[in-house]
Amino acid sequence: GKLVLVRGIVTRCTEVKPMMAVATYTCDRCGAETYQPINSPTFMPLQMCQSQDCVTNKSGGRLYLQTRGSKFVKFQEIKIQEHSDQVPVGNIPRSMTIFARGEITRQAQPGDH
Repeated sequence: GKLVLVRGIVTRCTEVKPMMAVATYTCDRCGAETYQPINSPTFMPLQMCQSQDCVTNKSGGRLYLQTRGSKFVKFQEIKIQEHSDQVPVGNIPRSMTIFARGEITRQAQPGDH
């Protein structure tokens, strides 16, 4: 990640939503807790328990997601558009979506420059 400076006008902001940062699972056979770091908006949940008990006994315990034990961060999508004075004549202003996480959510409102 690098810090990038862009200039534009905020056209749309979503509500602040929770985004999973660490998923916590519990095994139905041995009761072991397993943690999965999440680095993107979508992820593939773990299915089978990899704890020492389940591997040794070959019991193949299934993992169930525990939302209470998982860690969430604040997440918001912000859409910005190119300033109209910088758009060439006859062209449509370009836009981009920005994903804000953590404490930088709620920093922009539609209409901000």
